[in-house]
Amino acid sequence: IIHHLVVPVAILGVKSFGFGCQLGLPIFVTADVTTLLLNVVWFAEDHVKYINFAIDSGDGEHKSKLNLSASLSFWNTVKTVTQLLFGVSFLYLRLGQLSYLILPWLKTVVLAKHVSMAYKTIAVVGNLALLGTSYWWSIHVLKLLLNAFRKLVPQSSNLSQSQKQPQCIPHKIAVQNKQR
Repeated sequence: IIHHLVVPVAILGVKSFGFGCQLGLPIFVTADVTTLLLNVVWFAEDHVKYINFAIDSGDGEHKSKLNLSASLSFWNTVKTVTQLLFGVSFLYLRLGQLSYLILPWLKTVVLAKHVSMAYKTIAVVGNLALLGTSYWWSIHVLKLLLNAFRKLVPQSSNLSQSQKQPQCIPHKIAVQNKQR
């Protein structure tokens, strides 16, 4: 959580020099809006874990397992959709928008004659660290997007295998209900 203070501290630093403070709010929003979506993803993932635990360690009541399996299906969908929203927003905001905001401002700071070399160094190192981290994380976000997309859109070869062999408890319960 402490690393999220980097942007507000940088905004205050820039504002104290009276240079470039108009970028403060867009950079802050661009850097932290994805964190809000990530918290929703984590909440949904935790919910799925808790429901799976309840199904696995339930008292065996058939009706409660059906209710839990419906809830599990809903929260799995919520988790997958929010992962997709997070991934797309992260790639757009962190790769596109943040680069669009920071790089021209950084060029202006470096070429400005009234800005000291120490401040130029801090600006270059800080912004390159922010951008570098965003680019590095984007590799992992692409993997998350691919996995979420695969969960949302079943592949035809995997569909025939999943119909033959149920993979999860809720699916087994649904098959048992159809047989009765």
